[in-house]
Amino acid sequence: MVQDRTDAQRLSGLISVWQPPKANVIKINFDAGKILNGNLPGLGAICPNYRGEIMAAMAIKWQGSSDMDFLEASTALKAMILIRESGFFNVHLEGDTLRLISGIKNPSLLSSTRLVISRICEGLSFFSSRSISLSGDKGSG
Repeated sequence: MVQDRTDAQRLSGLISVWQPPKANVIKINFDAGKILNGNLPGLGAICPNYRGEIMAAMAIKWQGSSDMDFLEASTALKAMILIRESGFFNVHLEGDTLRLISGIKNPSLLSSTRLVISRICEGLSFFSSRSISLSGDKGSG
């Protein structure tokens, strides 16, 4: 029965296959959510290279705002800082929130997290190469 459910999820598009970044690029795959019965927000990121080797990762229990747009944006920013401080220069930022990804690409679209978005955009400028995509998007990997 579990196999049937997995096949159904795959057919409905709920499961996406991980796409590696280009050679010499670190993919920053970030996400935020509420854990422990929805009361405590958590931030997380995993940062593999093109071979799938994990170059950095983070998991944080958040004690501030529980606004999901703010949490997602803060996660992206903290993961970018981690990668930059780890000495990597080429990044692909990937998240699962269309509103945030659109806001990073066009900062005027997302007003509730404008300050964090502007810091993300500023932070991206420090990398030699950078790209952004929505999780599951077959775009620039």
